[in-house]
Amino acid sequence: FKMSETPIKTQKQTLRSEVRALLQNLTTEQRTTGSAAICRAITELVRASPAVHTIASFVALPSEPDLSALHIDLPNHRIVYPRSLAGGEMHFHQVSDLNQMEPGFYAIPQPLDTPDTLIAPSEIDLFLCPGFAFTKSGKRLGKGGGYYDRLLAQRAPSSRLIGVCFHQQVILILPTEDHDIQVDQLIHDC
Repeated sequence: FKMSETPIKTQKQTLRSEVRALLQNLTTEQRTTGSAAICRAITELVRASPAVHTIASFVALPSEPDLSALHIDLPNHRIVYPRSLAGGEMHFHQVSDLNQMEPGFYAIPQPLDTPDTLIAPSEIDLFLCPGFAFTKSGKRLGKGGGYYDRLLAQRAPSSRLIGVCFHQQVILILPTEDHDIQVDQLIHDC
């Protein structure tokens, strides 16, 4: 326990509350329009990147961009989703039909735990990462569980990490700790 860690954790919690409040004020139209713009930008990026075959996506919480259109926009790509396990661990499974999910932690839909759809982190070319807030330089504030930070430590060095958010989540300064993994690029709705 270091005294220097306490203020950063407190700063992060305060920031999460502030951003959560901002996101709760977004209208359904803002979310829909923003999500569509983000999906277009991701699709353009992927189409311009022939080495990208496997994409790690996520099921959107009400406060997050909805990326489900990527299944229509990128039919020839393998799209995988996280399955959270006890102890802060996460596995990715290939999903072709978003209706084939089950409720996971916090009732977030997640893939079924079937061995034939399990994809190793090293096989994923592009990670689309949610977060509460990001800086333009790639710092990321997650939800606080460390799931992504632990998983991303196992990714292939050649993989790309894209932060995905609404523009309201892009901030100037973000407190970070040594274990916080930065994203390579940020895609938002404007």
